[in-house]
Amino acid sequence: MGDMFDNRACLEAGQREIFCPHCDELLVFGMKDREHEFSIGLSSVLECMTIAEHMGYLPSFPDEWWVSLVRRYPFLSEIQERLNNQKICPEKEKP
Repeated sequence: MGDMFDNRACLEAGQREIFCPHCDELLVFGMKDREHEFSIGLSSVLECMTIAEHMGYLPSFPDEWWVSLVRRYPFLSEIQERLNNQKICPEKEKP
């Protein structure tokens, strides 16, 4: 349970980096709400942003930004392609 990747975010006071021997995440964010502490990797955040933009929950980012991001994180193009091949979301079916 004390392992960060068992949904725990544990940083010592003043600590800015977390070494993770179990993954290749470049950045891991320690998050906290009123009841929980948890960790989320940058790749998960980017995946959520891709889906949120597709569904209209985020404004569209410039194409150049996505191109540079996909160069570094190729899995994002796979997610975008899968989303584009699915039926259009109800939120996007506005006249």
